[in-house]
Amino acid sequence: MKPDKFNGKGSVETFLAPFDICADYNEWSDADRAAHLKCSVTRVAGQLLWDSGRPGTISYDELREKLRRRFGSDDQQEKFQAELRARRRRRGEPLAELYHDVRRLMTLAYPGEWNSSLCEQIAKDYFIASLADRDLELKIREREPRDLESAFRRAVRLEAYDRAVDGNYYFEQQKLKGGRNKNEDGLSRKVTQIENRLEQVQKGPLIPKTAGNVSDPTVEELKRTVSDLSREVGRL
Repeated sequence: MKPDKFNGKGSVETFLAPFDICADYNEWSDADRAAHLKCSVTRVAGQLLWDSGRPGTISYDELREKLRRRFGSDDQQEKFQAELRARRRRRGEPLAELYHDVRRLMTLAYPGEWNSSLCEQIAKDYFIASLADRDLELKIREREPRDLESAFRRAVRLEAYDRAVDGNYYFEQQKLKGGRNKNEDGLSRKVTQIENRLEQVQKGPLIPKTAGNVSDPTVEELKRTVSDLSREVGRL
C-alpha cells in the first residue's frame, strides 16, 4: 500500500488521513513515516522541505505540522467561502459535477461542521444559487428541498423534464414545417402547370372573336385558377 502525492492543492487533511491509514497498515516507524511523507510532497508543498533548512533531518511530526499550518483549512476558510459564493455553473457542466464541487468546497470552508444541519442548509442555498438559471432556481425553491442532496435530485429531475419537453416541441415543429413545405411545393407545381397550359392555349390557333369581343372562356378559367392558387400559396 502506497500513499498518494500532495502538491499543495486541495485539502491537506484529505491527504493526511489516508497517509496515516497507509502508515498504520504498513507498520511504519516514525523514521519511515518521515521518509515517506517527504517523498509524498511535491511542487509547492515540497518547497517546505527546503524552507525548513534541514530537509534531511526534519521529523515526521514537524513536517506534518508545517503542512497543516501552510495548507490547512483553518487559514483558508475565508478563501473557500468566497469560492462558494462566487461558484457558478459553467456552460455544459453536468449537475453532478457542480454538486460534488459544492460539497468539496463546503468541506474546506467549514471543516468539521459541513455535515451539520446548518451547513446542509448553507450548502443547499449555495448549490441552488450556483445553477445560474433563475427559472430552474425558482422551481427548486418552490419544492422546498431540505438539504443539498434533495436540491440536487430535484434539479436533475426538473432539467430532465425541460429537455424532454423541448425535444418534443422541436420534433412537432419540424413535422409541421415539413408538412407545410410539402403543401407549398404541391401548390407551386400546380400553379406552374396551369401557367404552362395557359401559355399553350394563348399560343394556339386563334379562335374567332364574336361581335362582343368576348375572350375565350378556357383562357379566362385558367387565369382565374392561377390567381386563386397564387393567393393560396401566398397565405402559407
